[in-house]
Amino acid sequence: MITFEGIGASSGVAAGPLCFYRREVIEIPRGGAADVEMEWRRFKTAQAEAIRQLGELVERARAEAGEEGALLFRTHCLMAEDLDCEEAVSQAIREDAKSAEEAVADVGARFTALFAAMDDVYMRARAADVKDVSNRILAILTGAARGGVESGIPVILAADDLSPSETVQLDKGRVLAFLTEGGSAASHTAILARMMGIPAVVGVGGRLRAEYAGRETIVDGGTGRAVIEPDAVTRTRLLGKRADRRTACGKD
Repeated sequence: MITFEGIGASSGVAAGPLCFYRREVIEIPRGGAADVEMEWRRFKTAQAEAIRQLGELVERARAEAGEEGALLFRTHCLMAEDLDCEEAVSQAIREDAKSAEEAVADVGARFTALFAAMDDVYMRARAADVKDVSNRILAILTGAARGGVESGIPVILAADDLSPSETVQLDKGRVLAFLTEGGSAASHTAILARMMGIPAVVGVGGRLRAEYAGRETIVDGGTGRAVIEPDAVTRTRLLGKRADRRTACGKD
């Protein structure tokens, strides 16, 4: 039995096979820009497409998580067209002769670090939102495919972390719970998990291993604990807790 101690971000108990989130690595071409105005136009086109996609996510979030979830992605829309970020990208392209990809990656990393260094817990959690928006624009620029879950059955979804947009675009019918190495209870991903009614344990540290894929896992979002291949006593206790919760909620 392998036990993980993290942060209970969304209450509930779920059991199933562990499956890792599949995400394409975005490769950033380096080497500068031969035509800075063309790179600026590429950025503006990608920015407009990101705003369009985020508009669709507003409606998806409203359906999955209500008005509060929709508000999250309206905030992402504002981030995508933030004038300070846009000016920084313009400078990186026009003055530093960087490609659109380089400019977005570098500016996104800088603004993400600024938020991550803030004293306020809520503001630190917004670093993930800035990174999410930046990665969306980068994916459009590079043609990277959207990530997902490669499983035909419901699973406990494991990841280094999940962005808000990755979370809301998941098929709820295939995700029993979230288990992530990073994240916090104040992150928008954790907030979305609570709105969507999906148990979640975050912040377990860098202990998830690829060889754990497919193994039986139980997540307890109330205590912030998860176990892989639980012993009989632990399995009985946690599944009993799940049954009690379902009875209390009128699900069984």
